[in-house]
Amino acid sequence: MKLLIIIPTYNEIENINELITEINKINVSCDILIIDDNSPDGTAEYIKNNCNTKNNIKIYIREKKMGLGSAILYGITYGIRSQYDYIITMDGDNSHNPEDISKLFTALSDDTDIILGSRYIYGSQILNWSKVRLYLSKICNFLSRIYLNIPYNDITSGFRLYKTSRLKEIDLYTIKSINNLVLIEILYMSHKKGLSIKEYPIAFLNRNNGKSKLNIASIFETIIGVLKLKLRF
Repeated sequence: MKLLIIIPTYNEIENINELITEINKINVSCDILIIDDNSPDGTAEYIKNNCNTKNNIKIYIREKKMGLGSAILYGITYGIRSQYDYIITMDGDNSHNPEDISKLFTALSDDTDIILGSRYIYGSQILNWSKVRLYLSKICNFLSRIYLNIPYNDITSGFRLYKTSRLKEIDLYTIKSINNLVLIEILYMSHKKGLSIKEYPIAFLNRNNGKSKLNIASIFETIIGVLKLKLRF
């Protein structure tokens, strides 16, 4: 089994070493693709000099900040071209627990194409979020789910396991969304294509170090983007 783990980074020097170390502790053989938007704090250089103890890290440094969405698309298309069997996407800020990687595979079956690491189903947890941020995120997911008419509780989750052979059926080059809207568009296109998608409960931990990229403005941007996405299709 060939597994690629995609981690977009921007100013994650305080988090990335711990994340990579914990990923390499689990009983899963993988390559780790870091896609760094030329972080001013030197994230990419730090990884090169300190983190690649197992020689399984690939680093792609972009010239400027281009955002989460384009990083995810680059990583997925790279994974498909490089013939990985499975692709996992996860955040670079330690919000996602590497121990859950094995659990996602446990939830995977022959007839499942995508597993969403969900924050909003029974058995999941969200730790250290403010009530305002939690409510806004839930509202964003609820409105998006209703408007797009898809039955998943956490459509903005960035922690996902993809079966690469089925992702080939999605024309990723037609995706026009940006930032975290790319996650929604991939899920929406996969649902419309008939891919089997399941959710698995995870514990989501708010970052301890660094600054979150999520704010009220980005949530409203997501809702507006979902409206545009529906109109496009």
